[in-house]
Amino acid sequence: MFVKAIHAVELGVLARRGGGLGSLRSLRINSGSCLLRSQAVIDISGYGWYVDSKVPLQLHKPIGRTCRMNVKKEMPRLRTLLYGLVDNVRKVIVGKDWEIRLGLTASLGGGHLLLEDVPGTGKSMFARALAQSIAGEFKRIQCVPDLLPSDITGYTVYNRKTGDYEFKHGPLFANIVLADEINRATPKTQAAFLEAMGEEKQVTVDGATYALPNPFFVLATENPVELEGTFNLPEAQLDRFFIRMSLGHPDIKSLVAILKQGNIEHPIRALKSSMRIEEFLELQEAIKHIYVDDAIEEFLALIVHTTQRLQEHPDICIKIGEALGVDLDGDPPLIFGASTRGAETLHRAAQVTAFFDGRDFVVPADVRQMAVPTLNHRVKVSSAVTSDNFRRMKLAEILIGVLVETIPDPPLKNWNRYL
Repeated sequence: MFVKAIHAVELGVLARRGGGLGSLRSLRINSGSCLLRSQAVIDISGYGWYVDSKVPLQLHKPIGRTCRMNVKKEMPRLRTLLYGLVDNVRKVIVGKDWEIRLGLTASLGGGHLLLEDVPGTGKSMFARALAQSIAGEFKRIQCVPDLLPSDITGYTVYNRKTGDYEFKHGPLFANIVLADEINRATPKTQAAFLEAMGEEKQVTVDGATYALPNPFFVLATENPVELEGTFNLPEAQLDRFFIRMSLGHPDIKSLVAILKQGNIEHPIRALKSSMRIEEFLELQEAIKHIYVDDAIEEFLALIVHTTQRLQEHPDICIKIGEALGVDLDGDPPLIFGASTRGAETLHRAAQVTAFFDGRDFVVPADVRQMAVPTLNHRVKVSSAVTSDNFRRMKLAEILIGVLVETIPDPPLKNWNRYL
């Protein structure tokens, strides 16, 4: 026996005996309730719900955690908050609605964002706009080769007046941290971000551990053109980023709008917060309770597993070679595939996508939509595809896109678990 939440207000209840379907009857569930069931057989036809009528239904309030029906009830209010945040960021970042959505997906999913783009495309402004929109503390770290780890995390100093050692917080102790041109920092300094960007969200200095503020979001930028004096991020650090993307140059219409709005004063100076940090945390918590069906989780796992064993799927490799315009000649297009953390990231990103679209459940299209942004930096393209580092990001996006399209949607027949 376990707690179950209801997707629809109207619940169709069918008797199921020997594979046949009995008579249909309707049951209206009060908003905010959960369904407690015992050994009920659930069958799904499309997105309709059918439960064995022989099993008695009892309604209970959820204990200790949010019921999915509560998320559905609060959806209008939460989406008003969400799109208020989107509109606020759009005042600064013009003509980049999809990129804003991707950036917010990373922050709402509790992850971090890597922006790879040429200078002057608004990478720093995006971080500042997001910080000011949620009334959070913003810190900027300009990464250079002589930057030390203690310049980021902080350091311990001796206080002669008190006779004690005191910890001085570094710029990492903020809600939103911009690590500008992170690949210009040395590997030792880059490693200072690892613990902070992990699940722990903490830093350890001189044997003492300090918790970072909540929410904590790192937005790192890279210039993929000027590579002199840079240090490539290791795979372990790339895997810490929720999404890797580029903003790109604006179109002509957006560029004219940018010129007009910045004629007197830059819009970032007049930008006001659209929500409190507590409301942002509420959005993050609500997203965790978006329902993901077992079949969709298996579909998601199959995508990630296929990247790890792509050499076992020659038919997919042929399609990838055709899409990339290269002759693989039996060589695998990937050196290694996405990690387990990549699967977890894709899972959360699909929940955020459903939330953006006003649903409290994930559909296969959400997974397909988020596969490329969340996995493109977690796979390594082999030399059989290209030896040009500048093109690896774009080719990885194409490769993941082709791979995802070759995997059919899962049959949604047994949704056996709710949040």
